[in-house]
Amino acid sequence: MRAWLIGLALAGCATVAARADVIIVYDASNSMWGQVEGRHKIEIAREVMGELVADWDPAEPLGLVAYGHRREGDCGDIEVVVQPGPVDPTAFVAKVESLVPRGKTPLTDAVRQAAELLRYRDVPATVVLLSDGIETCDADPCAVAAELAAAGVAFTAHVVGFDVAEAEEQAQLRCIADNTGGLFRTAADSGELREALAQVAEAAIATPVEPTPAPAPEPEPEPEALPEATLAAAPSVDVAAAIEVAWTGPGAPRDYVAIAGLDQRDGQYINYTYAEAGSPLAVTAPAEPGLYEVRYVEQSSNAVLARLEIEVVDVPASLTAPEVVQAGSPVSIDWTGPAYDRDYVSIAAADQSPGAYVNYTYVDAGSPLVVTAPADPGLYEVR
Repeated sequence: MRAWLIGLALAGCATVAARADVIIVYDASNSMWGQVEGRHKIEIAREVMGELVADWDPAEPLGLVAYGHRREGDCGDIEVVVQPGPVDPTAFVAKVESLVPRGKTPLTDAVRQAAELLRYRDVPATVVLLSDGIETCDADPCAVAAELAAAGVAFTAHVVGFDVAEAEEQAQLRCIADNTGGLFRTAADSGELREALAQVAEAAIATPVEPTPAPAPEPEPEPEALPEATLAAAPSVDVAAAIEVAWTGPGAPRDYVAIAGLDQRDGQYINYTYAEAGSPLAVTAPAEPGLYEVRYVEQSSNAVLARLEIEVVDVPASLTAPEVVQAGSPVSIDWTGPAYDRDYVSIAAADQSPGAYVNYTYVDAGSPLVVTAPADPGLYEVR
């Protein structure tokens, strides 16, 4: 199941309409391997996304959030892939093409998290959701959409249903738009998808919201003291590994422990786990080495109650394989590496983007393992 979520937050001002960052939420879950017009939906998604980004105004910040691309059966598999900022189309599309469909579709949680990231309680916020199906993580998107609309300054969700034929599934997607005053469109093929996405994107970003003049300031109330929290974890961890974090804190529903870049604002994160998982809990480390911050976040106030700096270090890996093999033959490959769950060794054309491949084998097959060589002669890479 696939969804893009394009979010627009509008900063309040007494006299000038304003537009904030845009985020695309991209569903790379397993149903993306389904076909439309004889093509995998993941291929159509990459193509249309590339066109969208190529035409994007570089002056308008753009970010990318993806889910369902790392782990099977994990409703918390949501990742900030590109931080909002000036658009580098080549780098942005490369990130999109690196996503390999694997998991589930936490559609409702993605909408909620996008709203939180856009600070929907403080400023007007709009999202555009493109999905090829419905929620698969036992959540109620209709109820959450109504909740967000009621709690937000001006929260709107426009929705496009791509290859969604069942009336019941269309109804679930439509109610997200209806409950927030947004548009709902359907698309049966790539052409209709381009047209529908253009319509809702224009509705979201073409006309900035004119903010309501700010009321006269009232006396500042005495601030309430925030609850206390603590965090404990190893000082360093391998890239993409699970970080075991012990914590103390209020443990309220939807409080969470997140890992974020040192330059990310409070409320932004790369990965997170709800505190209801208990202490200790596991948070997935980023895929890039560097210094990061583990944060305990109180969901009700969006306040960071505790911080802990942690280093994410690179993990060495190696490959050994014959330099020449026969087309279509099995290739024996020796490897070393972290051997995380769902890691794999692949054979790809030299010009294929990261994450793309011709054939692959999961590393749980051991070393050496066997990957089938491409049927067409040429130069390829083992990855």
